[in-house]
Amino acid sequence: MGSFWNKLFGRKSELAKKEENIIRTPECKEIKFLSAEIENLLAGKCYVARSEYAFLISKYQKVIDYFKVLESSQMLGSFCEKNCMDINSIHQAINSYENINEMVEQANDTYIKNALVQEKDYLDKILYDVDPIIKLDEEQRKVILTDEDNCLVSAGAGAGKTTTVAAKVKYLVEKKNIDPKDILVISFTNKAVGELREKINKELHIDCPISTFHSVGNAILHIHNPEKLNIVDGSKLYFLLQDYLKNAILTNKSLVKNLILMLLMKGII
Repeated sequence: MGSFWNKLFGRKSELAKKEENIIRTPECKEIKFLSAEIENLLAGKCYVARSEYAFLISKYQKVIDYFKVLESSQMLGSFCEKNCMDINSIHQAINSYENINEMVEQANDTYIKNALVQEKDYLDKILYDVDPIIKLDEEQRKVILTDEDNCLVSAGAGAGKTTTVAAKVKYLVEKKNIDPKDILVISFTNKAVGELREKINKELHIDCPISTFHSVGNAILHIHNPEKLNIVDGSKLYFLLQDYLKNAILTNKSLVKNLILMLLMKGII
C-alpha cells in the first residue's frame, strides 16, 4: 500500500517538476501576471480607485492583442497545448481585461456594502464631538467610504455637504492614516470656507488647509510667476477687461472680426 502512494505522489512530483522546467513564451508569463494582478485587485480588501488599475489597460494591451489573434485564427488551442497552458484561463484573462471597469465597479459596490456594516458604529459617532445629534444618512456614508480619485457630491443648500466633507476628512485621517497637510479642502465661497474651517480645523482639531478656488489658484500662480498677482474684485474687473479689449483685441483686425462673429452667433448683437 505504501509503495502505491509513493508511486502516486512520486508521479505527481515528477509532473510538477516537468511543468516547472517548461520554457514558456514571454506572452505566457505576461498573461499569468495579468491574471494575478486582476485577482489581487478584486480581492475586496479595499476600495479600488481608477488610478490603481488604469495602467493595466495600457500595460497588457499588447499581450491581449497577441492572444486574441491566436484565438481568432484558431491557433490558441495548439499554442496552449505546446506551452502547457490552460485555454480556459486564457479566455478568463481576456474577459477580465475587457470588462475590468465593470468588475472593479462591482467589487467596489460589494466593498461599500460590507464597509457600511463593519464601520456602522464608527460612522454613527464620527461627528459626535462636533454635535451629538448629527446622524449621517446612507448616501453621506457612501461618500465617506468611497475612495475614488475624484468624487462629486451634488446637493442643494442645507443638504449636509459641509457636514459630509468634515466627516470625510476625519475618516481619511483616522482610518486611512492620511497626513492632514496632504488634504486640501476647496470651496467656492468665503462663507462655506468659514464653515468648513469651524468644523474641521477648530471642532475636529484637524489642521488641513481649507480655502476658496480663487485663493488656491492665486497661490499656484504666485509659485510659478515671480510677479505680484492679486485676486481682482468685481469693481476692478470692468476696467481690466476694458483695458484688455482696447490694447489686445481692438488693435487686431482678425480678433475683432472673430469677436463680432461670436457675438452675432450668441445673439448678443
